[in-house]
Amino acid sequence: MFKKAILKSLLVICCSAALISCGDSKGGGTAEFNTVYATANGPTSSLDADVAKWVDAKGTAATACIAGSSPSISPDVIEVAISTVAYSGVTNPSKLYINGYRMVFTPADSLTPALPPLFQTQYQPVGQTINAGTAATVSVRVATHEIKDYLQPVLNCNGTIYNYDVTISFDAVELDTNRSGSVDTTKMRVRFADFADKSN
Repeated sequence: MFKKAILKSLLVICCSAALISCGDSKGGGTAEFNTVYATANGPTSSLDADVAKWVDAKGTAATACIAGSSPSISPDVIEVAISTVAYSGVTNPSKLYINGYRMVFTPADSLTPALPPLFQTQYQPVGQTINAGTAATVSVRVATHEIKDYLQPVLNCNGTIYNYDVTISFDAVELDTNRSGSVDTTKMRVRFADFADKSN
């Protein structure tokens, strides 16, 4: 009897911990609020993030990795669709406000190094309101100038590719109820390398 009581207590603790760790997110890109639930959907295909566009002294396209050419950086932006759906029976669902987002980069293979914490904690403001029952598109700089600048010394001119699985977490609040939560995308693959520049 005593063992059963202990096991029951442990089960309650484990279940509570699971609920706390999940917060308001259902996982898989869905989050629950008081009057609506929200989903976030990014690109389903992988993104090739070129860490360098090679230019000459005048800023025009040049042959990569030769004397007289230098690498320039442009961030890669993706579009994430965030939609809200009212729960059945809710007659006056709330708008959802997107404060901002963070990104988590997880190495996708043993040859790809972990990025420094700096790139995992950068908070990017959004400030966008989504009406209940509608969808809105949020632009996300997923391959930032700072990350590309950090990776250039090890990726330029050598054909190496670093693969990361990226999750984007949107900090959201239900305006009428003040219920906050995280709306997370499913993982997307981002490939960083000094890819061959495309001709104009």
